[in-house]
Amino acid sequence: MSKVIHINSSREKRIPDSFVQNENLSIESIGLGVYLNSLPKTYIPRPHLIREHFKFGERVWRKVSRELRQAGYLRLTKGAKGYGGSQLEFDINRNFESVNNNVE
Repeated sequence: MSKVIHINSSREKRIPDSFVQNENLSIESIGLGVYLNSLPKTYIPRPHLIREHFKFGERVWRKVSRELRQAGYLRLTKGAKGYGGSQLEFDINRNFESVNNNVE
């Protein structure tokens, strides 16, 4: 019988059970969320780079970004000062309201 050991460390980022067990999220959305949560706070995720990294086609990307956006984990912002294009904001603690902004 296997046993799961939970290790809590202040240096590690905690992923809420509510995120991983969210029935409205596909495994692709959960995987992307875990990945985005692991990135340094200074990293600016851009939709085209995420698609390239995960090899998401247009249809999969639309589905994944829509699921995360509708659940309140993801939102699109315009490029920050000095950066062009769109960028993503991801919050694994769901501090964003559910919005229907276009992340495609």
